Amino acid sequence: MTFLFGRETTEGVDLGRSRPRRTFWAAFGLVYMLPLIKVVAEYPGAKQVLGALALVAFVALYLATPLSMESWINPVGRRTYALLAVFAVLCAGLPFAFGAEWIGMPIYLSIVCAMTLPMCRVLWGVGLSGPPRWRRAR
Repeated sequence: MTFLFGRETTEGVDLGRSRPRRTFWAAFGLVYMLPLIKVVAEYPGAKQVLGALALVAFVALYLATPLSMESWINPVGRRTYALLAVFAVLCAGLPFAFGAEWIGMPIYLSIVCAMTLPMCRVLWGVGLSGPPRWRRAR
């Protein structure tokens, strides 16, 4: 288990341990997708195929975005920002495309923002990725 909890150093000795650790913790959060998988399995016909493709794309981007960085010590690159942008668009569009069951997508966007953005931008990323306001409070 030390490969999951090892220390990162600026000398580069433990930089390779960062990816397995991020993979473990990111995949751990996918447990909450199980009810959505059941919902997609009950979709009729083409909607089921599109829902399954959307789930595969979502999971792939959810894991690929934080893993596109070598380490949390190194600066965030353009590829990571591009993956984050595509993931954000997917998270914003899926609830509109498939319905209210998909409304939890912005939570995953917050997690990805926290794992990928530099510390000075994490609060903005997490704050802006909150769920949309469907109704105004009165």
